[in-house]
Amino acid sequence: MKIIFIILVILSSIIFVTCQRPQSGTYDYRSLQFDTTKIVIFKWDSLQYPFPKYSQPLALKSRDIEIADNLLNDAIVKFNQKVSPGLYESFNRQIPIDTFVINLSLYKRQYFPYEDNNGHRIIFIICFSGEFKDWKIKTYSTMRPRGISKFELLVDLSKVEWKEFLISGYD
Repeated sequence: MKIIFIILVILSSIIFVTCQRPQSGTYDYRSLQFDTTKIVIFKWDSLQYPFPKYSQPLALKSRDIEIADNLLNDAIVKFNQKVSPGLYESFNRQIPIDTFVINLSLYKRQYFPYEDNNGHRIIFIICFSGEFKDWKIKTYSTMRPRGISKFELLVDLSKVEWKEFLISGYD
C-alpha cells in the first residue's frame, strides 16, 4: 500500500513539475516550508564538501523540498525491501533485521542544493541518526556504532529522480 502511495506521489510530482512554468524560487531557505526539527538546508558554499566544483547556488521552492522528501522516501522503501534482507542474511541472521532497516523518523537530514555544471537542479542529502549538536551549521561526518548511522542520497530535481544511495556509516 505504501509503495502505491509513493508511486502516485512521485507521478503527480512529475506531472506538476513538467506542467509548471519555471519560477525563480528563493535563496532564503528559511522562508520555505519544511520540518526544521529534522531538516536543515545549507546555502551554497564552494568550500563545503557536498558542493561540487563548478556548481552554482540553487533557488528553491517549498515544492522542491516536497519532491526531494518523496524521492528520499522512495529510496528508503526500495533499500528496506531489496537491500536490508540481503544484509541480514550476510550476517547469518545473527543480528536483528531492524539493524539493517532505515526508519527515516530517527534521522536528521542535511540538504545541500546546487545547480551542477550541466544545469541540473540537485539536492545532495545527508541523513544521520547520531548525536551531533552542530548539525544545523556543520556537515555531519561522524558515525556511531550499531546499525545504519549515516546514508547519503543525490536527488535530481530536473529529472525528478534519485540516484547514488550510499550507506557510509554502517558500523
